[in-house]
Amino acid sequence: FGYWRPNNLKQVETRGIEVNTEWEQIDTKVTKVLSLNYSYTSSVNQEKEHEFDESNGKQLIYIPLHKGNVSFNSTFKTYSISMNHQFVGERFISSDNEENLPLYQLFDISFTKEFALKSNHISVTFGVKNLLDTEYQAIEWRPMPNRNYFLKLNYQFTK
Repeated sequence: FGYWRPNNLKQVETRGIEVNTEWEQIDTKVTKVLSLNYSYTSSVNQEKEHEFDESNGKQLIYIPLHKGNVSFNSTFKTYSISMNHQFVGERFISSDNEENLPLYQLFDISFTKEFALKSNHISVTFGVKNLLDTEYQAIEWRPMPNRNYFLKLNYQFTK
């Protein structure tokens, strides 16, 4: 069909580390939360299918070595702002690691206003995804959306 599908069940050694941390500062008026996430994933093929197989000792396709994100959220009374930065390292698209998709970084931002309506709550969020209009592909030949906007209305019923 022209897109990647898994077709191997080889011997693979996967190892890595994942770090997640969060700082929260709660003030009488302002709450701030900063979250950091990082992962290092080494997924290396450990065997050859045949003598000309060049995937031995190479990183598996579509698995980046480095991936991470930083997010910040701040709330003041009924207003909040959220910012997110995502980093995805290069991903190989050939099992011999000769071809790759370049790394990409995405920035998102959103603003929320909450309202009380009797005992129910309403929140309205406006946001921008891919704020810097980065061109990237998560999967080869499948371009992802450029800058895009969203408006979200959330109505929460309470008993």
